[in-house]
Amino acid sequence: MGHDHLQAFVSGFKVPNENSPPGTHRGSKCIYLRSLSSAEHAESIALWEATKWAKERNMQQAVFEMDSKIVVDAVNNKSFNIDWRLRNLILDIKVFFSRFKSWHYVHVHKECNKVADSLSKLARIECVSGVWLLKPPQEISAKVQEEANIVSTHS
Repeated sequence: MGHDHLQAFVSGFKVPNENSPPGTHRGSKCIYLRSLSSAEHAESIALWEATKWAKERNMQQAVFEMDSKIVVDAVNNKSFNIDWRLRNLILDIKVFFSRFKSWHYVHVHKECNKVADSLSKLARIECVSGVWLLKPPQEISAKVQEEANIVSTHS
């Protein structure tokens, strides 16, 4: 069984499936966030939302791809160094995450995940929160296709 990937960036993430061909959209979500103390704060909230969404969708295996190495390291390591205001949120994520042995968090550079970056910008610039399970907004569909083309040329 393949892993689902949740890519969480600031306030947007998507759910592709390794078993589906590149360019297949299985779900995406963006959340408009206000009153954040830092990029790590936004990334931590996005990760919390992505983790809850994966559970709601009954994902047994998942890889959470994030562009914040600080947050990925905090979640993956027993000891971590992060803003004290985020410590309890990170601990909550770790406890929740520990129930799912086939879930993993990995660092991916922002430039390598245009879909999640576009979702983040949509939330931030347009002040939009939304979930798209079947058909995402046009700008997101275009990025899904771009990523599919990159995967196809490197396969």
